[in-house]
Amino acid sequence: MKQRTWELQEQDEAVVASLQQGLGVSPVIARLLCNRGLTTVQKAKDFLNKSIDSLYDPLLIPDMDKAVARIEQAKKSQFSGIMTWTASPLRRCFTGI
Repeated sequence: MKQRTWELQEQDEAVVASLQQGLGVSPVIARLLCNRGLTTVQKAKDFLNKSIDSLYDPLLIPDMDKAVARIEQAKKSQFSGIMTWTASPLRRCFTGI
């Protein structure tokens, strides 16, 4: 098996300390937030505390109308089931309902 080497990004230590203190998080979490480009306490808070209003409309996802129709059909049939799958390489999962 090939050994992988971690390459750590450099961060401004003052920013890391500010996030750590302002959010009450560990240095590791503060560094992860920096890696995501969240370099102010307010940006990090906005990222960590999403509101429902900030989410995208799921009906804008391609073929969502077909998915909704299939779920409605399954609800009407006692023998029908639903399996969902996401194509995201980071969130590959199956869910059975």
